[in-house]
Amino acid sequence: MRSASSFRHSIATFSRRFAAILTVGVSSLAAAQAVPSIGKAEGSAANDKVPWRGSQISYGLAMSALSVTPYYIEPGAPTNPDAPDGVYMYNAYVGHRLGLMPEWHFNDQFYLGARFFLSQEFTKSDYTTYKNEFEASDLWLDAAWSGWKEPKTGIKMSGSLRFALPTSKQSQAVGRIMNIGPGISLSRAFPVLSGLVLGYGARFTYRFNRFQTAHMQGPSIIQCGNTSGDPDCLSIMSNGQRASQFDFFHGPSLVFIPHPRLSIYLGFYMQYAYLPPLSTTSSDPNTPVPNLTLHDDTTGPKWRNFWGANISVSWQTWDTVGFTLGAFTFDSQLDTQGRYRFPVFNRSTVVSIDMSVDIESLIRNIKPKEKS
Repeated sequence: MRSASSFRHSIATFSRRFAAILTVGVSSLAAAQAVPSIGKAEGSAANDKVPWRGSQISYGLAMSALSVTPYYIEPGAPTNPDAPDGVYMYNAYVGHRLGLMPEWHFNDQFYLGARFFLSQEFTKSDYTTYKNEFEASDLWLDAAWSGWKEPKTGIKMSGSLRFALPTSKQSQAVGRIMNIGPGISLSRAFPVLSGLVLGYGARFTYRFNRFQTAHMQGPSIIQCGNTSGDPDCLSIMSNGQRASQFDFFHGPSLVFIPHPRLSIYLGFYMQYAYLPPLSTTSSDPNTPVPNLTLHDDTTGPKWRNFWGANISVSWQTWDTVGFTLGAFTFDSQLDTQGRYRFPVFNRSTVVSIDMSVDIESLIRNIKPKEKS
């Protein structure tokens, strides 16, 4: 059983580790959709196209870029109240993940896609129930339109309607029912070597949450009931952070294909997440709770701003198997001192290498050829 100080430290670092886990999930999903498919088998004729073309299975290893670098906790900080002189601490993340990315094409214009990842942390987690616990991402379901290209300018417009089901712990903690998010993207291709594509995408996402803050699993300890004044009991009921109700996500991207089997992706992202209003708290003489700050002021930050970048290099080694080496960063714009974080590399940067298997090519290669 953890001591009270270590437990408080674990809860206080939840937001830091949650950002790392979120980054891993987002990087996997972003990389899977942002980098174009190259060097894959294509049908020789229109009637030879299979409806599951574009479906992939991936496996990858990831680690936070600063896993081997300690971070400094200032004297008297809430995460380290018992160290008056300040300390350096490590909070590494190393893990792996399995991704399923099926697609079903009705025709050349419309298709359905899904994204789901199962990950496991090798290092010591700050918030999982047990060591090396397997964690599921949200299940993304996309109804997508391949797009239309304006003949004079060559600008292509495409879009999708995304639904996300709450299969992750983070979504379940806020009682999430579903996400719905329409998105649109604009792109322009240029004949540079094997291809150069400039793009800009945007998506609005609304979240149907039952709770305004993330809740921990209900305690089974009797003394941690609703009337308990134990600060450790309060910690395992709620982390106190407001859950975003909706957000706007957008940013530019660049895809450079110097070789038919090699692609380089650069992307910059910005997110503006709206927070639910603060609720007033008042004291109840029958249930006094120590160490709880009471307030009547509901004016506070209503937006939480994030930004980040994705840099990756993909090599389609064979028609069936490809590899992607990438660095993904996604974190709040300001640090704890109110200073802007460098969006390309900071404490939340995750470095990963992924292997992807193209299902269509795999089936074509293992399917016995018909005798002529």
